[in-house]
Amino acid sequence: MKKISLILAFLACFAGPAAADWNQLGVSGRGTTDYYVDIHTKHQTTDGTVAIAYLYDMHKMRECETGEPKMYLSRSGDHEFDCNARTYRVASCTRFADHMASGQVVSTDAAPGEWSQIPPRSSIMKMYKVACSASR
Repeated sequence: MKKISLILAFLACFAGPAAADWNQLGVSGRGTTDYYVDIHTKHQTTDGTVAIAYLYDMHKMRECETGEPKMYLSRSGDHEFDCNARTYRVASCTRFADHMASGQVVSTDAAPGEWSQIPPRSSIMKMYKVACSASR
């Protein structure tokens, strides 16, 4: 499983805006980030969850959440949703120096994160609705 995640993260390095069909779902509550999904990447995983590619495009440079002293303008990867439990996790994440998942790769997290509850009225909730719309 870890090997597959590493391969997907490696391939994400080459998947820029031309390789994806990004559909904008909205802008963050603070108006600092546009968020998108690629509905063509929606798929059921082997453990019954649903994964979909996401993109966050920031209006200003951000520092990596991983504690690295690196700045980025966009991040892309896969969100994984448990549609019945209404939870999600970041399955993979690649941060880019430029907008729309382009430019130099700043950092990559290939290991899936922890499962979390989906906050109401959030970008994650909108992504959940798209990912789980026909999966329930």
